[in-house]
Amino acid sequence: GTDYSADDYSGYYVWEVLGSGFDDLSANVLYYEEWPLELEVYPNEDGVLYSNSVSNDGLSETILRSLLCLTDYKFIYDVKYPVLITMSDDEGYVFQFVTMVILDNNQARVNELGEDYEQIEDDAICEDAITELTVYTDYVGDDGYLYALDDVNVEFRCSTYTCDIGTTRNGQLVGMFPACYNGIVVAEKDGYGESTEIVSTFEDGAVTVVMEEYVNLSYEVKVVDYDGSSRSLNSDESAYITLVEQDTSYTVSVFYPEVTGDVKLVPGVYDVEGILMSDTGFDINIPADVLSGCSTSVLYSLSSVFGVEEETCVDFDIDSMTLESVLSGTVELEWEVEREELSGASEVVFYLTEPMEVTSEDDIEDLMTLHELALGMVEPELK
Repeated sequence: GTDYSADDYSGYYVWEVLGSGFDDLSANVLYYEEWPLELEVYPNEDGVLYSNSVSNDGLSETILRSLLCLTDYKFIYDVKYPVLITMSDDEGYVFQFVTMVILDNNQARVNELGEDYEQIEDDAICEDAITELTVYTDYVGDDGYLYALDDVNVEFRCSTYTCDIGTTRNGQLVGMFPACYNGIVVAEKDGYGESTEIVSTFEDGAVTVVMEEYVNLSYEVKVVDYDGSSRSLNSDESAYITLVEQDTSYTVSVFYPEVTGDVKLVPGVYDVEGILMSDTGFDINIPADVLSGCSTSVLYSLSSVFGVEEETCVDFDIDSMTLESVLSGTVELEWEVEREELSGASEVVFYLTEPMEVTSEDDIEDLMTLHELALGMVEPELK
């Protein structure tokens, strides 16, 4: 059922399950490409995987990882697919059975109840809708009041399946939902940020989803020098800035001046991180070295709500290299965007703080120390 050859992998994928004493038995595991396979990977956004590599690292470590291509991708995988297991002996007796391979939150799940697992497709679950739910979709006006919003696409997500419920008319939609505990009603419309509400659908009811309209803003990036004055970027400087809204995880990225245009913002509280890279005018020589990258994953047991952390470390051989640019400025702060202020704005100015001038390789250590102190950080400015 596969193209696998033990010789190709030196027995890496071979597991002697039966051990000794079963020379008259042979076993085979088959999976056909025509059979269903369910794969979910988190976190993702519209099917695109995004790493959380900078969530627990300092900005200095982030830059080092970026320069040396040491990104730590921390994803959670859910995998389900059927396999046919066949056992036979020398006398011609054959025993076959089908089982479901399940990887749940990166961990192999064991069926302790002994019950058969039945593969259920999304269509079958969505067609078995038994609960009537009224979904109201509103948007927040400039005056802070709620107004009905039409033509909003509504989906319902529960576990690994998604049901398309329909589109709102006159700010509402009456639809049938499958039974689910803590399912997610998802509302989407062009020009508005995706909005969700958690609801259990065991009884008929109603839910209101409030949406925020995007505000398009032109943008500019400026540098706050070590003397406190602000200036435009020099021709040898580049800036990369990310904004992540804390409640919705809505993310905006700015790569300046390579990419220009508008940014879309909604009211909320943003985590702002950014870096300024500058040509040094001199070479920075990094000798060959061995670096260790470690990540921590949580091992869950189905019989317990608590997880046990496991740390995995991998050594990386780094060749010697010469760098012609250096981290010269940063920003790392929390920024609250008020609705009233945002609605009257047409431009946003981002600021990166350059704490000192780097004139030699010896200045880099002092520069990194000043970056860690995060002195003189300036919030973005709406105009």
